[in-house]
Amino acid sequence: MSSSSHWDTFADSLDQGSEVVPQQGIVNLAGIVEAHITKSHDPDWVQGKELDYPYAGIMMKFWRSGNSIDVSGSSGLSIEYSLKGHISMKLIQKGLSPGQEYRVELPSQESFHVIHFSWEQFTQPDWVKQSIPINLSNLTGIMFTNSTEEDSTAQLAIKEIIFTGWENPYDFKSLINNIGRSVSGSPTSQ
Repeated sequence: MSSSSHWDTFADSLDQGSEVVPQQGIVNLAGIVEAHITKSHDPDWVQGKELDYPYAGIMMKFWRSGNSIDVSGSSGLSIEYSLKGHISMKLIQKGLSPGQEYRVELPSQESFHVIHFSWEQFTQPDWVKQSIPINLSNLTGIMFTNSTEEDSTAQLAIKEIIFTGWENPYDFKSLINNIGRSVSGSPTSQ
């Protein structure tokens, strides 16, 4: 994994071409996170054979020294972004195995717009047999990955992520050491 401030990029090491470009420095001079994410197609399922699946994406880390953040006092989050392609936004919480994260599909939009998601809109994949309740007091990050099983490419740019619906405004800049863009809380107005 490559690092750029509090952002990481990640991709499988299979020989099928999954990648994130750039691998480092995904926060540009204007403070916008930009990445071109390519995931190769999933392998054909073979009964009894263990398969490696391709993956690629970016992740914003909230933790420092293994700590997580508590957003249980909020009602959801808003994100200002542009997207060409198919991307899932996943909430990373301790105690969930990879792939079991609560997620929501980001609608494709070619110019920057703000979209709000309530926590109830985030769901686990259908294949999860024993669902673990979402734990908003234990978030360690937000991950953005390609959301199709086929070969897929997505161009994602993020200006702002805001946790909304707080009784009192809460500024996340102090938690994540202002990475050159706004990640904050907002009053209950949304």
